[in-house]
Amino acid sequence: MKPVTRFISLLILAGLAQAAEGPKAAPPVFPYGAVYFRKSNPPEEDWARDHQAAARIGMNTFRHWFMWSAIEVAPGKYDWRDYDRMMDLAAQNGIKVVIAELITAAPEWMFRKYPHARFLASDGAVVNSSIGGSSATGGFPGLCLDNPEVRGAAEKFLIALVAHYRNHPALLGYDLWNENSYNGGNPRKMYCYCDATKRKLREWLRGQYGTVEQAGRVWNRYSYASWDDVEPPRDFGGYSRASIGCSSESTMPLSCFTGGRSCSASRTRIIL
Repeated sequence: MKPVTRFISLLILAGLAQAAEGPKAAPPVFPYGAVYFRKSNPPEEDWARDHQAAARIGMNTFRHWFMWSAIEVAPGKYDWRDYDRMMDLAAQNGIKVVIAELITAAPEWMFRKYPHARFLASDGAVVNSSIGGSSATGGFPGLCLDNPEVRGAAEKFLIALVAHYRNHPALLGYDLWNENSYNGGNPRKMYCYCDATKRKLREWLRGQYGTVEQAGRVWNRYSYASWDDVEPPRDFGGYSRASIGCSSESTMPLSCFTGGRSCSASRTRIIL
C-alpha cells in the first residue's frame, strides 16, 4: 500500500474509532472562522483573547498550520506545546479546528541530512530552506517527496500528528495539501529535476511505452540508447508533436510530463 493510501486509511480508521467512542459535540452546521495560527504568529499573549473574541462574534471554526518544520524539532522528537494550546483554547471556547498539515515545510535538520532531496529547478538552481510568505518559520518549500527517505519521514510525521490529536474534542477535520500544485514553479522555472524525480519519469515512460526505442519514436528522440539518456524537458521551446497548452500563470510540475494525466494546475494540460 502506498504511503498516501496508508495515511488516508489511517484517517478513516481514526474517524471510525471516534464514532465508536460515543457521542461528541456536533460539528458546526455552517463552518465560519479563519486561518489563525501560523507559527510564529500571532504572538502567544494574544491567543486566549483572540479565541474569546472569535467565539463572541460567532466564529466556530479555526484552521491552523501544523508545520512539520515547527513540530519535529529533531528526528523523532515532536514539540506539540503550542499546537496543544491552540486545540485546548478552541475546545474551551466552543471552536472546532481544521488541522492543515504542512509537510511542505520540512525540518531544518532534514535539509542537512538529505541534501540530494532539495528541490532542483529546471534552470539548475537548488532550493534551500527559506521562510514562507505567511510565516517566519523556515523549512519552505520542503523537500522533494519523490525521494523515498523524505516521503517515509513525512509519513511518520503525519501518523504521529493524527495519533496525537485524533481524540481531541476540538478536532473537526484535516486539510490535506490543499495547494496541490505546490511546489511546481512556473514555465520558466519548474520543479523538480532531482535524480529521484527523473527516475520516476523514466519509470512512467517505461510503463507507458515499454521500450526506450518506442519512447524515442513518440518523442522524436531517435538516439536514446538507454533510459538514462532520457531527460525531462527544461523549457517549451521548439517544435513538438505533443499538444501542449499552458498559461503564463500555470504551475508546471515535472509530473505534467506523464502524458495522459491531468496536471495539478487546472489550466495546464499536456497530452502525448
